[in-house]
Amino acid sequence: TFCYNSAIHGQNILMEGKGGAIYIQGNKSSIVACYFDDNFAHSGNGSAVYILGINSTFNKCEFYNHDSSRGTVFIHGSFASVLNSIFKANTASRGGAGIYSIGNYSIVSNSTFENNNASIHGGAIHTHGDYIKILNSTFKI
Repeated sequence: TFCYNSAIHGQNILMEGKGGAIYIQGNKSSIVACYFDDNFAHSGNGSAVYILGINSTFNKCEFYNHDSSRGTVFIHGSFASVLNSIFKANTASRGGAGIYSIGNYSIVSNSTFENNNASIHGGAIHTHGDYIKILNSTFKI
């Protein structure tokens, strides 16, 4: 469970205030059966989680009440998977209130996006990349 965490400053400019609860720089990361509520990232990227790396997986995670510039979950890397997860009542001023992804060959499956809002792009998901799959997921207000 990750609630009310914040990332204000990082060790260097690349990490500056990213990933309110979790910041990962590396490949093959897995986040399983975690609960995230109302975390904050000063840079606005990844209010709950920021990942810089390939082959990241989220499974059975829940994300509630985050406010960001880009993504409650911000993923910069290909082959990302978001499975069996819930994103509810998240907002983003730029895009991807639930997920903001930069990378190819990613998948979102069996997930629910409810009452997520972005001012510019992708109320639920914003992605830059090729071969993105969204399967068996629910999007509702």
